[in-house]
Amino acid sequence: MKKSRISNLLIPAFIIIQSICFSQDADPLVDSLERVVTTSNDNKAIITAKAELIRSYYNAGDKDKSLQLYHKTLTEARQLNYQEGIGALYNTYGCVFYANSEYDSALYYFEKSLAIRENVKDNIGVLKALNNIGSIDYARGDYKKGLEFLEKGLKKEAELGIKEGTYIGINNIGFIYTGLKLYRKSFYYFKKAEKVNKECNDVQSLIYTYDGMATAYQYLKIPDSALIFSTKSLQLAESINDIYSMAYSLNSIGILYNEKKQYTKAIEYFDKALLANKKINDQRLELSVYGNMAVAMMGSNKPDEAFKYVEKVIELEKKFNIKMDKMEISELLSAFFYKKKDYENAYLYLKDYNQFKDSLYNTDITNQISELQTKYDTEKKEKDNELLQLDNELKNKEIDKHKTTRNYLVGIIALFVIIIIGAFFAYRKIKAFSMLLALQKNSIEFKNHMLEEQKKEITDSINYAKRIQYALLAHDDLLRNNISEYFVLFKPKDIVSGDFYWATEHNNRFYLAVCDSTGHGVPGAFMSLLNIGFLSEAIKENNITEPNNILNYVRKRLIDSIGNEGQKDGMDAILLCIEKLPLIENASLSNAEGIGMQCTYAAANNEPILIRGNKIIELPKDKMPVGKGEKTESFTLQTIDIQKNDVLYLYTDGYADQFGGPKGKKFKYKALNELLLSVSNDKMNEQQKKLETNFTDWKGNLEQVDDMLIIGIKM
Repeated sequence: MKKSRISNLLIPAFIIIQSICFSQDADPLVDSLERVVTTSNDNKAIITAKAELIRSYYNAGDKDKSLQLYHKTLTEARQLNYQEGIGALYNTYGCVFYANSEYDSALYYFEKSLAIRENVKDNIGVLKALNNIGSIDYARGDYKKGLEFLEKGLKKEAELGIKEGTYIGINNIGFIYTGLKLYRKSFYYFKKAEKVNKECNDVQSLIYTYDGMATAYQYLKIPDSALIFSTKSLQLAESINDIYSMAYSLNSIGILYNEKKQYTKAIEYFDKALLANKKINDQRLELSVYGNMAVAMMGSNKPDEAFKYVEKVIELEKKFNIKMDKMEISELLSAFFYKKKDYENAYLYLKDYNQFKDSLYNTDITNQISELQTKYDTEKKEKDNELLQLDNELKNKEIDKHKTTRNYLVGIIALFVIIIIGAFFAYRKIKAFSMLLALQKNSIEFKNHMLEEQKKEITDSINYAKRIQYALLAHDDLLRNNISEYFVLFKPKDIVSGDFYWATEHNNRFYLAVCDSTGHGVPGAFMSLLNIGFLSEAIKENNITEPNNILNYVRKRLIDSIGNEGQKDGMDAILLCIEKLPLIENASLSNAEGIGMQCTYAAANNEPILIRGNKIIELPKDKMPVGKGEKTESFTLQTIDIQKNDVLYLYTDGYADQFGGPKGKKFKYKALNELLLSVSNDKMNEQQKKLETNFTDWKGNLEQVDDMLIIGIKM
């Protein structure tokens, strides 16, 4: 195992997006931007300057000043309806979230920025947004999607005649090759990037180029050259007071000393990196440094000190869902636990490492990279040929210039005479044309009326579909007969929903399903109807009793029905089964004393939450959907030992994924579970009201991003 590899992939993921997000020159640029803000009379120029200042303030570690300026400037841009400025500000805000390793929120704002910039034909802004979106997908391990966006950017850069590497940085291609372990190819692109960045005097991008070259040298087993370029990167970052790049470069240098087994020197640089990180509070960098510290401590034969850092790595890695990070972290933890002779944990982390490695480094991805490069080189040659042909045509036109000038003059005079004659006849046609306009106006008004009628018909149809869908949901009588205390909080994003809750009674058992079908709106509603049909078919027609086998059946039916061509449509689901008590008519779960009672369930991706004794218990789930996915194992039959006054919550992802609050962030599952704990002692109808009020307040003026469903059950 290469002990210090954990951070070598973290750094390129940061670098690849920083070349657009946090470009910053020396302090005089900040001074000039501040002068524009204080002296200019052009409100749009002021907003543009503020968008750049937000980045500079954040880069220098002044987060509060940066965020305050963002919110104030966004309000000003909206008041002016300055769409270009709003697009730039969304891009900047996405960069702020990226710096905090909050990739879902960053992607949300980059996509909003892209939509606005495409609408206003801001070509440079579109290039930046494409680069940022592709970079985030790459950083999260989704190479295919990342390449799609970077490829779009490369094509657009060529179409606009922009010099290679100006916005869709060739640094990025280098980092993709690094991620795929094709280091010689990556070094080739870093050398090209170095030339471009020096010509443009782009200090910020040059920092990341040198980091990339250092990484390539490191993997090519040339550590001295790697150290030279890491040091160059650090010196450039210090020259422009870029705290982010300084912190990452210090971490990189520490990694190189780890590989040289100079652990005392390595620890010195890791300490400096942590000190710099106090100003930027980058948790992903913190995770990286702790992992590398653990390596240094193990190398220094200090296992107890190493374990302290390993514990911090385990705690922090839960916050991130990035395949590259998890692969490197799993490898580190496997080696550590093996050295501690904890073979069970060593095996588990090694298994995780291999799974992440298989998903990242496969032939398909490598072929996509080669295909991208071939396409790009071909298009570039075609573009060069077009430019050469155009140049020859211009030279020929220059030769004929004097001959054609005379002909143009004669033609203009003749045209002038024709215009005078034509004006006379045109005047006679004006009245007839006015009558035609009146007829066209009436026609347009009629068409608008028809469109309104069609819209009404479509809306009426969807509302009728809503009535059909709601008729299939679990009705109150059925729920009350089996659960005496409960609430249902259901808020579809559109008229109809992909989320649904369904219940049935069969063979003295009560089943309750809380599910999130693929998609929302009309497509999601179709999927929900299909899923309800298969659930009913499994229980009522095939007499399948265990929840896990019911989900297995539904998964097979979905794949057989709609998954033959590679679709991954299906649902995330929780299916609960309650054995109805014998000899007690209409016995419900909450009527029991709670002694020795159990209920069973199966969970696909969504986990039930149990509140017991003012504590949150996250019940087990299977990390796979009901449908085609990476795993094909049978779903697990889980059991809940019921105690009196337990409160069980079943929910989909709509509440946790909602953007809102003062910073436009996701609500997240941890906050949702804590909110459920805080209301769990209230009456069920009060719980529902508080949850709904909190959701509305959190969402504010932002749109609802997904269907939302929570069911609470008092035991």
